[in-house]
Amino acid sequence: MFKNIIKTIILKDPPIYLKIGLDLILNLLVGSFLFYYFKIDGYKALGVYLAFLILNNLIFKVYKTTYRYFNISDLLKIFFISLGSFTLSVLVTQPQFGETHVVNLLFSSLTILIVPRLLLKLLFASKIDSEKTKALIYGAGENGIYFKRAYQNNLGFQISGFIDDDQSKVGKFIDGVPIIGLKIKKLKKLHENGYSHVIISTDNFTIKRRNYILRTLTEIGFIVYRLPNKEEIINQNTDRSKVVEFSVDQLLSRDEISIDFNKFKSFIKGKTVLVTGGAGSIGSEIINQLKEFKNINIIGIDNSEFNLFNAINKFKAFSNIQFYLKDITDKFSMDLFFENNKIDIIFNAAAYKHVPIFEDNPYSGFKNNVLGCNYLVQKAIEKNIEKFVLVSSDKAVNPTNLMGASKRICEAIVANTKSEKSKTVFLSTRFGNVLDSSGSVVPTFKSQIAKGGPITITNLKIERYFMTIPEASKLVLEATRIGQGSQIYVFDMGEPVKIYDLAKKMLLLSGLNEKQVPIVETGLRKGEKLYEELFLDSEVEGKSDDNPNLLIGKKVNLSEKQKIALDELIDIFQNGQIDKFNNFDIKKIVPEYNKVS
Repeated sequence: MFKNIIKTIILKDPPIYLKIGLDLILNLLVGSFLFYYFKIDGYKALGVYLAFLILNNLIFKVYKTTYRYFNISDLLKIFFISLGSFTLSVLVTQPQFGETHVVNLLFSSLTILIVPRLLLKLLFASKIDSEKTKALIYGAGENGIYFKRAYQNNLGFQISGFIDDDQSKVGKFIDGVPIIGLKIKKLKKLHENGYSHVIISTDNFTIKRRNYILRTLTEIGFIVYRLPNKEEIINQNTDRSKVVEFSVDQLLSRDEISIDFNKFKSFIKGKTVLVTGGAGSIGSEIINQLKEFKNINIIGIDNSEFNLFNAINKFKAFSNIQFYLKDITDKFSMDLFFENNKIDIIFNAAAYKHVPIFEDNPYSGFKNNVLGCNYLVQKAIEKNIEKFVLVSSDKAVNPTNLMGASKRICEAIVANTKSEKSKTVFLSTRFGNVLDSSGSVVPTFKSQIAKGGPITITNLKIERYFMTIPEASKLVLEATRIGQGSQIYVFDMGEPVKIYDLAKKMLLLSGLNEKQVPIVETGLRKGEKLYEELFLDSEVEGKSDDNPNLLIGKKVNLSEKQKIALDELIDIFQNGQIDKFNNFDIKKIVPEYNKVS
């Protein structure tokens, strides 16, 4: 029973009557000892003092404070309450003992009121620390200190040190824990002694420096987290003290590409925007960025009921965003849609894009991508829509798979459509691989790591250009504002990344290595190639004057024979001639298509 009471006091917070009882018993014991030792009669004064003390403690809610959170403000509160109560008791009872005894009694009372609380706090901290994960904080600034104190009395991390680049801080202490530099030997020793995590509390360094820090820490074996940035705290209501994982897009060896949203704001004002594939990875992010602009209407359509359900819930707070379940190849339904909605800009992000699935289902893939794109282009002319922007892929360049060939045909449709009756501006944007989009390698690798591996890569030499989902959406918006017509726009994504290196980085961020989770080569899939290209040599024009990160390519010109073949392909889809499609030679439209099996 006694053991349970102690456990309750240390790990939980005892009821108020137990706290009052503890204060009374300890004060009576110490007071009785002092009176006996000094041979004085002070029980009357002690009784009045304890009455005032308990009353004032109740009035000022001292007993409402839990022992585990006892701090300096609580200590000061107890000091002044005890001093006031003792003064009142002396004035009321006018005891006959001397000033020395008064001071001794007051000091003893303060000691027994404060010390047990401090001891219980320390016992609690000791008990909880033994259950915590040992961690270090990178960055001994305001955020790091805030985080350390936030976790002082909580389950989670036992913060026992800071790491900092500022040499003027190294060697000093904050809240009793040391500040060390980024010293590999020291950090290795700490890791060997049970420190498993590092929380990065600052983003006040360059991309190159951040990558070096992450590489150094993960190679030692630390699992690295970070604190949320200001944007996440404001826009996502993220708790300032909640740790989050580093996402793989934060490991790109370049700065994130940005655009001038103020310029886009004036361009988009008052317009109605249609986003096809609006519930997919890219489409929903385009909508996510458009939602920040007032005085516009946004309509998203998608043929996936599941994705549409998620998108509707995500944007339900925005009255200017609407979603419809639509198939862009369903002419009758889409005709009715355009009759009921006046559209100013079309972002066509609706497409089948997964190479292996496309290879196994070519008719459905081509029909969705090519027939759907052609319908929207013709409707843009008919309705005199201001701008039409195609979301394409770098797989359209020298395609080795049917998905890339379908995207190349879509680019050709967009670039070769003309009408004297319409002033529609037609543009294409090419993406690299979009990190964390549906079907990308990142979610696949995450799932494989979570299951203990192996991580499967088709070829250890395979390279891809990567961009983040927000970057992909920014490319679409920037091209829409700048584009003059028929050109192809691509963001400068820096150097291509080896998929193998990406897999290793993901392992390290998870605190693992290849010995624990092997990386296995499985062989190239149908239509897959080792390297992607952004442009054909004949397409390159240069960089945009408005945005140096934006690369511009020339339009895709079709010969008369290619145009006839394209019309034939469209006619096949409109009439549902699957057998005829199976015998159709894609090279008649895309001569650079080189099938890889």
